[in-house]
Amino acid sequence: MMNTVIEELRLMRISLESGKGPISKPKEIRQNEIMEPSHREETDIRGSIVRRYYKTTIEVACIPVKEKGDDKKQKELAILSKLSECTNILKFYGMANLDGHHNMIVEWTHYGNLMETYEAYDIPWTRKLHIATDICRAITFLQSVEIYHHDLRCENVMLTSNLEPKLANFEYARMAAATTSSITNLVKVVHWLAPEKMNEMKDKSDKYRYDSKCEIFRYSIDFTYIKK
Repeated sequence: MMNTVIEELRLMRISLESGKGPISKPKEIRQNEIMEPSHREETDIRGSIVRRYYKTTIEVACIPVKEKGDDKKQKELAILSKLSECTNILKFYGMANLDGHHNMIVEWTHYGNLMETYEAYDIPWTRKLHIATDICRAITFLQSVEIYHHDLRCENVMLTSNLEPKLANFEYARMAAATTSSITNLVKVVHWLAPEKMNEMKDKSDKYRYDSKCEIFRYSIDFTYIKK
């Protein structure tokens, strides 16, 4: 099953990089398939993100986006849909037009992100080890399909009601061979930057290309945070 997913992702990646081939698009979800929960909770609204139900029983988060995007963006979203086949990556169900506004429909995570949960709860060591292992599995899967998340940090790891980590926020993700992503708000990510990328900032050069080593360094910082 997973080998099939990896092969499909490889073909989608080639199509995206070449700009040729059919335009893969994410699933379009009808508004009547998204319903409000019968029982409201305090955590139903997180900023602009709201909890809803998809197909009656699936808890989802509705994330507003400015626009659906061009063909390239549509292909990127289609790849994100396929990445969701990995159980350690936040599931992306598709796009929905809700009351005239475009929304990404993704898996709802009960505890929010890893940093918030760690600061609010005392997580047992056994669970911390499971969290670290599952994050590593997500990174390994991404590397198997030659994709870099490019923004690995605690705020982008969401936790389900069972404290299962889900890698999220692929805004800066890119193909391994693609042009490196430019992160504008460096204040938020500076503690996760690999030393060579820090030197690049200091030298104001483009000498050090973000690669799998940088990705693993970011993971090690997350692990250091978890084990405190």
